[in-house]
Amino acid sequence: MSPSSHRLETLLYADQPAVYIIAEVGSNHGGSLEQALAYIDACAAAGVDAVKFQSWQTERLHNRLDPVTDQLAAAIPILQRYQLPEEWHPTLAAACQAAGVAFLSTPFDPQRARLLRTLDVPAIKIASGDLTYTQLLQEVAGYSLPILLSTGMAELEEVEQALETLGPARDRAVLLHCVGAYPPRLEDAQLRSLPALATRFGLPVGLSDHYPGHTTAVAAVALGARVIEKHVTFSRAAGHPDSPFALELDELAALVRAVRLTEQALGDGSKRCRESEVGGRSGGRRSLYWQADLPAGSTISAAHLAPLRPAAGEFAPADLDRLVGCTTCRAVRAHRSVAQADLLEPLP
Repeated sequence: MSPSSHRLETLLYADQPAVYIIAEVGSNHGGSLEQALAYIDACAAAGVDAVKFQSWQTERLHNRLDPVTDQLAAAIPILQRYQLPEEWHPTLAAACQAAGVAFLSTPFDPQRARLLRTLDVPAIKIASGDLTYTQLLQEVAGYSLPILLSTGMAELEEVEQALETLGPARDRAVLLHCVGAYPPRLEDAQLRSLPALATRFGLPVGLSDHYPGHTTAVAAVALGARVIEKHVTFSRAAGHPDSPFALELDELAALVRAVRLTEQALGDGSKRCRESEVGGRSGGRRSLYWQADLPAGSTISAAHLAPLRPAAGEFAPADLDRLVGCTTCRAVRAHRSVAQADLLEPLP
């Protein structure tokens, strides 16, 4: 397995894992193995963790006849053109290994799931449309692999039922929030579903994102997404089914950079003075300073004191009320910070 494969395995157990970025080629290979291999190298160069394809057998995916016209279904020629041949799978997996990224593919039937299992994939992705495909869920539940469960078009009760179908394997699931529109309207993104899903089911969450650009992906990371999946294309004008809503390669690289910067900015959740802030504490905070020359034996009033920058003295603004009424034991000069040695008795 590649390093990224191992990192996905630990995703379910780490408190603060790095975001796992998946480039989804989908149908954009256009029926060309050479093109599919080119995508692997290009996506690896963009910095993703995994390159994902889709594995279906047309006869096991779509009914041959249109149920209304009783003629050949319009989807059949398209599915046949973009179907990933079985013999391509080990070639693509080996190419991913050589490029240093994980090989993933979405199986659309138990037979293709078993094929992927033989190729040592680091996870199984279940498409949104198959959230209710009981037999497929039961098949992958027995694989001891993470399950990336896409939830597009689903009601909350259907997500719950899918997890019940997985049985004990539910604990290996990552729920991918998804909007099953290509592309979706921004107002349908509903990114607050991410923490809601995480809270409701106690599972890691991610985003299978069809929205243009990387705004929604970055926002999802800020909301706790551990997986980001985005379609990728060499050109949105290519004419393939998945091309119009996919990122081009320069945009994919920009997304990876944006996600990694967001990870750094999120930090570990602890609130403390950072090393880079230490200098600002002195310059930005205040100490108490004398506002007048006073002889020894003077009774200090509030008018004698002022909280000013920098914080170079012994007393903070919070000490002002306690200093009022104290007595100076020596002469003090205006604009000097108040010191314990200026006082007749230690400050109570």
